[in-house]
Amino acid sequence: DRERGFGVLFTGSSIGAMLVPPFATFINYHANWRVAFLTTAAAGLVWIPLWIAVTRNKAVRAQFDATGDTVKHPRPSLLAMLSHPVMLRALCAIIAAAPIFGFSQAWGAKYLVKTFSLTQNDVGTYLILPPLLFDAGAILFGHLASRQRRDEGVPARSLFAISIVIAMSLALLPQVTTPWQSMVLMGLANAGGGGMYTIATSDLLSRMPPTAVSFAAGLLACAQSLAYVIIFPLIGRAVDQLGNYDAVGITLGLWALPGGVAWLLWRPPLRLATLPRARIAS
Repeated sequence: DRERGFGVLFTGSSIGAMLVPPFATFINYHANWRVAFLTTAAAGLVWIPLWIAVTRNKAVRAQFDATGDTVKHPRPSLLAMLSHPVMLRALCAIIAAAPIFGFSQAWGAKYLVKTFSLTQNDVGTYLILPPLLFDAGAILFGHLASRQRRDEGVPARSLFAISIVIAMSLALLPQVTTPWQSMVLMGLANAGGGGMYTIATSDLLSRMPPTAVSFAAGLLACAQSLAYVIIFPLIGRAVDQLGNYDAVGITLGLWALPGGVAWLLWRPPLRLATLPRARIAS
């Protein structure tokens, strides 16, 4: 059930991405962008007491505290994790998928304003669609991967390959002619990226010893942010130089292919249970 669980889990960030654009543009229209920033940040803090309330149950806390046998599975070092083929394979998939769905979140509003001459206050409704379809892709591919009958340790390669093809649809961005067409296309690419992200994350963590699961998940999150740090300034420079997002859409669509294919072809070990212990326990 791991793939299905991750598919549902990833919807949390997407739900926020769906709610914020219309809410922020509404605040911007009636106040200003500073108030929009402060209001959305304050709204995010509401989830902290809700999370605390939900996790106060003793049975839930017992699950959170079940970290496994630390003697049998020592905590790995950072170098050991980053140099292991299982982690490198997962990083290929995440770095391939992250710019696909990151583009609509970070650049979607700018794209709509520049390409279709919309105002800032008009973009909120359009920007709901890409994260919604990301959720649909993450849940669908996670559910299908969980139902698929495979031998132990065999990843859902066929579903991952389909996800790559769908994510690459972003390369068709120069062909769209209306704002809604562009959002449908970005959403479709997001669905593929969500499938890639869900399957790759689940597969990696299933191969980790219990004491390395959180560490591995943190490294994947760092890889996603690193991809943003590298790609987003290049997007800005390309748009400044070319005056449009055509080359950006094509490049990001093709970007998903090399890392995705590397993940497909790489044959990882069934389990990663022998990593060197970290010199300094955190």
